[in-house]
Amino acid sequence: MYDEFILSVEKLKALCIKELYERKAGNSGESSINQLEQIIKESDEILLKISMGDIPPKSNRFFNSFAHAFKVWGWNMKNPTELYILLCQINSAYENLE
Repeated sequence: MYDEFILSVEKLKALCIKELYERKAGNSGESSINQLEQIIKESDEILLKISMGDIPPKSNRFFNSFAHAFKVWGWNMKNPTELYILLCQINSAYENLE
């Protein structure tokens, strides 16, 4: 289960990096440079915890970026982007990681 989760997080990071290049090239999108950088940083932190065997208790496992996406950043949940969908899936998988 960890391997699948790690691959999903790596996919999320790759998508964020792609989107980050787009924003820095002046192309607009739902996510900002700061938001993308926050997701990448948080992904790295979670991967580091997993690699060290330091996984928080289930009640404390969540991506802050997931909560920010619709509560703070106002991402469109009715027409979600690939990034938002992947972030939702990973947040759920992280919470249920055994």
